[in-house]
Amino acid sequence: VVSSVASILLVASAAEEDIQKKIGHLISEDANLNATTKTAWRNITEFLKSGDLKKGDIRLNTMETCIKERKKWLQEIINVSYSEELLADGSSFENRNTNLQILEKQYKSLKNVYSFLNNCSYMEAQNEEFLKNSIPFINTYEYDIGVSSLEVTRKYLGSLKIIKSSVHDVNKFLVYYYPNDTLHSAWIRNFPCLVQNEKYIENASESLKEQESIMSRLEAELVFRDYIDPIIYILILSTGLVWNVMLLIMFARRKEIRTAANIMIFNIVMGDVMNLIFNLPLQYFGYYYPQYVKLNVPVCVLFVTLRCMFTSGSALSVVALSAQRFCATWPTFHNLRARSNLSSLTITIIYILFIWTAASSIVLPDTLGDKVCDDKPIGKSGRKSAKIVTLHEFLIYCFVLPGLMLIFTLMTARRLRKSAREIPGDVRHKFHEEARNRGAKVVTALCIVFTISYVPFFMWGRIATELNLDRFQIPYKTLDNITYYLLFSNPCFNPLALYVTSNTFRRPFNEYMFGWCKKRRGLERTDTQISYDTTLSTPNQQESDI
Repeated sequence: VVSSVASILLVASAAEEDIQKKIGHLISEDANLNATTKTAWRNITEFLKSGDLKKGDIRLNTMETCIKERKKWLQEIINVSYSEELLADGSSFENRNTNLQILEKQYKSLKNVYSFLNNCSYMEAQNEEFLKNSIPFINTYEYDIGVSSLEVTRKYLGSLKIIKSSVHDVNKFLVYYYPNDTLHSAWIRNFPCLVQNEKYIENASESLKEQESIMSRLEAELVFRDYIDPIIYILILSTGLVWNVMLLIMFARRKEIRTAANIMIFNIVMGDVMNLIFNLPLQYFGYYYPQYVKLNVPVCVLFVTLRCMFTSGSALSVVALSAQRFCATWPTFHNLRARSNLSSLTITIIYILFIWTAASSIVLPDTLGDKVCDDKPIGKSGRKSAKIVTLHEFLIYCFVLPGLMLIFTLMTARRLRKSAREIPGDVRHKFHEEARNRGAKVVTALCIVFTISYVPFFMWGRIATELNLDRFQIPYKTLDNITYYLLFSNPCFNPLALYVTSNTFRRPFNEYMFGWCKKRRGLERTDTQISYDTTLSTPNQQESDI
């Protein structure tokens, strides 16, 4: 028994001796690892000072080796069940594991920085992709482009911030290891890519902020695009087409409506139809889905020119109708017409030619002379300032055209009152006065409709541009859309004005819209050409009534 116990004690003593030897070896190895780590960091600082990427690979491999050796050392020290609280250098054993975690973080940060420095071209490619997506979105405010642009920008900015965070960590380690060295932060200047990275981060951060602001407003605008605008535009389109197509049917089927004087009404109807089938859809799809209606420059200029000409021509037709009504009450005009032997049809055609010539003179300077289809920002393109364009439109549609309508209306009313007093006979006096008043009501109603439809749109455009209002904010966007609704409702208002003020057009409207109405044999009178017993009036009086 004594011999067995002695043998066991001898084996235990030998094992304990081996453990002590291993512990001594591990403690010695710990000191070597500490020295190696310091050497590795010293080599890293030399690499950072030199800016030589070839040295960086070797230095990082050395640090990676230190990390592997430290992990191996920790596992071995756990296996021998080292129970002392302090190591030979006086530090605690627990600190070794913490130091390893710090060292791994240091290595990861350095590895990120080194990988970035070796792939500067990749980062430049990412920057180009970021600019390729963000600039079109900021310039066009297209929602679909914005979704893609935000994704690219956030991913790009995230990768840039990883590098910035790694650089920040490296600086902290340099301050920790070399508190008196001026290397920290200064080493960045040795690597142009890191300097450029700071600029990239600044640009991307500003762009992301701007894109998010635009996107938040566009998301609110989606309510208009997907729900409000389609309903209102379809309502305007369907109502306007029904009314105006019925007017066209009247002109086609009713000879008594196809008078020379009524050709001006026909011109207004055609302008309204073109506005409905051309301007309204183009406005909706061109504004909300511009990526699907991209055109080459000549076609784009043509579309913009026609769009503006239809709008301008419709407005000028009302002015011409007012002028035509005034000329019909002006004796000098009848004398000139008698001398020139021009028929009513010829004079009306001259009016229409004048309308579209005037529309061209209003529109073409802004569409041909101004590069309306230039996608570049205003400061870098040939386009005029928005303030100049809106001022031009504001003066024409809010002052010039309404002013002409008012002048012709007042002058016509004055001439009607004067001519009514000159008509002999109480019965005919009353008859002529009522006939002329009905015609004047039609023109007045069309002028009022023009004012309601056009003036708010161009006045709001001028105000918003002059005050530099953000028209994507909900209150301003709502006003913007309301003025568009009024503008595009003009083709609906014009037939309504004719229906309310003119028996000539009201009766066929009722017949076509309400089949249960009794059909009438014909129209006894029109508002632009009055038919009555010619035996009781002179040719001059008949012409005056026309």
